[in-house]
Amino acid sequence: MDLANNIGVLVASLNILMGKSTNLAFRQKLGTLLSEVLFPLWDAALKQQLDTTTPQFQAATTQLNNATQAAQAANADLNQTQQAIQAAVNAAKAIDQVVGVVLPILALI
Repeated sequence: MDLANNIGVLVASLNILMGKSTNLAFRQKLGTLLSEVLFPLWDAALKQQLDTTTPQFQAATTQLNNATQAAQAANADLNQTQQAIQAAVNAAKAIDQVVGVVLPILALI
C-alpha cells in the first residue's frame, strides 16, 4: 500500500473514533488533527511521486501503521483515545518529513 492509502486508512479510523467519542476535548483535537493536519498531508502525498526507499518514508509508514493500530484500539476502548491522538501526531510528523508540508498546527495538538 502506498503512503496516501495508509493515510486514508488512518483518517477513516480516526473519523470513526471522533464519532464515538463523548469527550468534547478529544473530539476537538481529532477534528483539528483530521482537517488541519492529516487532510493536507494526504493531499500532498497524493500529488507527489515519493521515493519509497528513503529512511523517512519507511519511518512514516511504520508510524502510520502504529497510529492506525492505536486508533483501532481506541475505537474498541475509548479510554485509549489520548494514545491514538498522540500516535497520529507522531505519524503526521513522520509524514511531514516525507512530503514536506509545513505544519505548525502540530504544536497546538
